[in-house]
Amino acid sequence: MRNEFINFLINRHKLDKQLAEFFWLYFMQYGVVKDICGEMKITDERYKELFNAIKHQEKFGKFSVLDFYYNLYGRWKGAVACEVEIENENAFAEFVIKSKLQCCYCGVLEEYLDKHFRDLIKERRNKGLTLEIEHIVNNNETDVDNIVLACRICNNAKSDFLTA
Repeated sequence: MRNEFINFLINRHKLDKQLAEFFWLYFMQYGVVKDICGEMKITDERYKELFNAIKHQEKFGKFSVLDFYYNLYGRWKGAVACEVEIENENAFAEFVIKSKLQCCYCGVLEEYLDKHFRDLIKERRNKGLTLEIEHIVNNNETDVDNIVLACRICNNAKSDFLTA
């Protein structure tokens, strides 16, 4: 799963291979400077350069790549109600790759929501500017296979259709 996720980062976010590898190690595995430097065989100075690149690289409107994934991970973890043991980082990586960071119904990409809908959304909490965690079958099951990403418009349309 590690290689698949790194390739996803390279293709989706246009990260170079070393930066994608660093992201995997920082976000998905260690987060500890000496462990990352040891595995990647890089200096502390290079570590700082790579960290600054993922922390400040704007790819999702106001979010850096790192902040975007922290936000998505928090929403995903809440949706699966901590039933998935996260010592296996593969579950989240599989979710990201499977979702392609787009609405499972209409296909809108995550980064287009903020860019194209900001002026239409007047709510204080800016709901709708990111994809929402959606339960495919609305039976309150938090099974990992029952969770996808959906834009707010499709998610609400599905709710209205199924509850009508």
